Amino acid sequence: MTYLLDTHAAIWLFEGNQALGQKTRETIIREADITLVSYVSVWETAIKKRKGRLQLKHDLDYYVLKAGFKLLNIELVHIHTIVNLPLIHQDPFDRLLIAQALSEKMTFITGDDKILRYPGVSLMDAKK
Repeated sequence: MTYLLDTHAAIWLFEGNQALGQKTRETIIREADITLVSYVSVWETAIKKRKGRLQLKHDLDYYVLKAGFKLLNIELVHIHTIVNLPLIHQDPFDRLLIAQALSEKMTFITGDDKILRYPGVSLMDAKK
């Protein structure tokens, strides 16, 4: 099983935020060699940092690489997968992350209740 971290789950992990559940934190650390963070999340956090809506000492990719996680590229198949997703969530970053998890058959680690409602996506609740 391969894991893809939602943007907020990655931030919670790197900041030591207790919103990330202990069981999930242990799984991520134990499975670090098969845990990925998407360039979508790097892009999203860069925009939020620039707008002053997110405070991180370093860019997200710094933490990802320091932790030994892999970065997931954005591929055309991911973009094409978005077309078939139900309109449960309007956030384009989240929709692309969901499409990546589906396309690559990864378990998506998220604490977003809306995302947890998507059918067909292998999910792990980040808050547990």
